[in-house]
Amino acid sequence: MGALHYTNHAGKRMCQRNLSSDDVEFILKHACPQYRTGIRFYRLLKKDLPRDLEGNSPRRRLVGTTVLVCQCDCVITAYRNEQAHKRDRRKTPYDYRDCINCNCKRDEYAA
Repeated sequence: MGALHYTNHAGKRMCQRNLSSDDVEFILKHACPQYRTGIRFYRLLKKDLPRDLEGNSPRRRLVGTTVLVCQCDCVITAYRNEQAHKRDRRKTPYDYRDCINCNCKRDEYAA
C-alpha cells in the first residue's frame, strides 16, 4: 500500500473516535481487507493481533475498529463497532464506479 491520504471526513471521525494515524496504520497492517461496494474494509479482529503484543498494550483497544479505504489508498472513514461486520457483510461486493465516495482529489496528490 502506498502513502495514505485522509479525507476531511476521515480526519474528523478519527478525532471523534480517538484514533491516531499510527492506529490506522496498525489496523491496515494487521487486518485482512474485505472488498465491499468498491472499497476496502479493514476490520481488526482479536485473532488479527500479533502474538508478541503485550497483554496491556493500548493497541488491544483497537479490536472491533473498521477503517474504510478507497481504490486510490485514501482513508474515507473509521468507526468502532464490534457488531458492524453483520451489517457490512450484506453489502454488495463490487461497485465499478471510479473512486466512489472518497472525495479525494487525485490530482492534488499527484506529484
